Amino acid sequence: MTAQSGTVSPTAKLAVLVLMSFMTTIYLILIRWTRITSSEKYITTTAVAMQESLKFMFAFAILIWESKGISSALHTIKLEAYDQPMSTLKMAVPSVVYALQNNMNFIALSNLDVPVQQVLYQLKIPAAAFCSVLLMGKSLSYQQWSACFMVFAGVYFEKIVKKDETSIWVCNLQMYMWTTSASIIAVLTKDLSAVNEYGFFYAYSPAVWVLLVIGSVNGLIVSLVLKYADNIVKGFAAAISIVLSTIASHFLFQYDVGLGLLVGCTIICGAICLYCLPLPCLDSKFVTVATKMTGSQYDQLTSVTFADEDDEINSADSTK
Repeated sequence: MTAQSGTVSPTAKLAVLVLMSFMTTIYLILIRWTRITSSEKYITTTAVAMQESLKFMFAFAILIWESKGISSALHTIKLEAYDQPMSTLKMAVPSVVYALQNNMNFIALSNLDVPVQQVLYQLKIPAAAFCSVLLMGKSLSYQQWSACFMVFAGVYFEKIVKKDETSIWVCNLQMYMWTTSASIIAVLTKDLSAVNEYGFFYAYSPAVWVLLVIGSVNGLIVSLVLKYADNIVKGFAAAISIVLSTIASHFLFQYDVGLGLLVGCTIICGAICLYCLPLPCLDSKFVTVATKMTGSQYDQLTSVTFADEDDEINSADSTK
């Protein structure tokens, strides 16, 4: 993965998929575990607010480290955020949706098994593909469209971090400022009476704190993926976790794995392979170029792994 080129190598893409899959699985399993194993239930809106606050603190700490000092970090924030209020305002759009989504995840996993929640959650992948084309002008191959047969917030945030020259960590600070604010508003409007009665940190066990830290770190990883890869890769990384969460749920929660879920997992794995491991024979651009080449030129082209479709076409043209 390179910041300069904004592309990811196949090895880096695989590493991202594996890392995000495991992180997402652990995060969701912990939410489910903490919601059903304790008789005392923590207040979910406070958990989301605390998680977003931790994200803000982690992003600020990384910016300080990257800037080699707190003074330089504050100067960067002033130049790229405070002096550019419209840039900060734009972040309110995905931030509010993310805050709502995070609250809904806690509610869903309080009532649904993890695999069921994950399968339903992946309905956002086709929407992500559509929004990527609509908002960012991306061109997806026929193969990638077939793989996509999560949502506006993710694509919009991807557009901002890729089109803007602002530091990714400043972007994160802008976003987490809004998500923390929105989450606190949710606490005040939905659970203020419960907070007054039991306290903000009611039923916060060590497992809950581990959950919040993992959720915060996972959020930072997601932002890096959106900066240097794309939102659909993020979506498919989450899709892999369906398989992992199903296995974990079977052993931890005695979840009964039915034939329908197994078929669904198989389809998802096929979609992941179609999107992340491009097959030249399914790409119309590749076929158009390859049909104009000699046998030796075709063999040479198929032996090379390309970073993206544009590299594929340019390399093919150069062999003419």
